[in-house]
Amino acid sequence: MPVMERELGIAKADLGLFLTLHGLLYGVSKMVNGVIGDHSHARTFMVTGLVLSAIANTLFGLSTATIAFGVLWMLNGWFQGMGYPPCGRLMAHWIPPKELATKMPSWNASTNIGAGAVVVLCGYLISTFEDWRLCFFCACHSGHALRSWLMVYSARHTAMGWAARSIGGQDQSR
Repeated sequence: MPVMERELGIAKADLGLFLTLHGLLYGVSKMVNGVIGDHSHARTFMVTGLVLSAIANTLFGLSTATIAFGVLWMLNGWFQGMGYPPCGRLMAHWIPPKELATKMPSWNASTNIGAGAVVVLCGYLISTFEDWRLCFFCACHSGHALRSWLMVYSARHTAMGWAARSIGGQDQSR
């Protein structure tokens, strides 16, 4: 953050506002997109959120205007909130109820582990290459890699040992 403040002339108050609004929109997005996601194809919905977040990260890394930063940061919070609803839904349908108590906490902890890894990676990128923009480009590429995995491998969840459970005669894996 100090590098961004210095290079772009963004005030700490602006960064604080962006972070606050990002968190707020992320939470609202999880709620609103949970309702929308219940009526959507889960994999497609998650991939859409990943692609939009990757695009926002690319634009974020390319932008230099404070207002663009703010808008993109908030949009990215919304797009990131599109991931939890379909993921939680798919896990509940693919994993037997007796195993959910052990698998869900591991999945939930993975977000914190990932956030910690991002801090380490960004610290390395900034200290080695002296370019904070690489952090956002790296996030973009990670999003596209995960999107590719979701499109290719999760389509074959039964081949990976994940059997979709039928609820009320409907396949809930979509």
